Amino acid sequence: MKKSFLVMGLCWILTAAHAVTLQPQLADSKAFADCMGRAIEQPLVTQSRIDCLKVELKKYDDQLNDEYKESLSLHTGESRKKLIEGQREWVKFRNAWCRFEGAIDVGGNPLVNQYFCMVDLTIEQMLRLKASH
Repeated sequence: MKKSFLVMGLCWILTAAHAVTLQPQLADSKAFADCMGRAIEQPLVTQSRIDCLKVELKKYDDQLNDEYKESLSLHTGESRKKLIEGQREWVKFRNAWCRFEGAIDVGGNPLVNQYFCMVDLTIEQMLRLKASH
């Protein structure tokens, strides 16, 4: 009996830790925090949260595109081809991975989880590209 409680507790901790990793690095975005705060007060909380996440995704996607353009301007020949190929494959990966994260049961709404994932991975890729030049 103790062993099953220990296993259940460990599973809960791992699930909770995984759910935390779905959270984007948005602590510095007051606009996002305010939007999510207002979303809780709306009759359609989930849709309001998704709307907040869509705004953030657009913002970070624009920043990612700026970093990508900057990286492209710094490369020629084979490295430029590899960058283009890598970014195209990364977009496919992000979309597929976040569909997966939206499909697993980590609590919350699957579509909200999917959008959190997309924002989080977009931020990571933007920072990765920025660090490469």
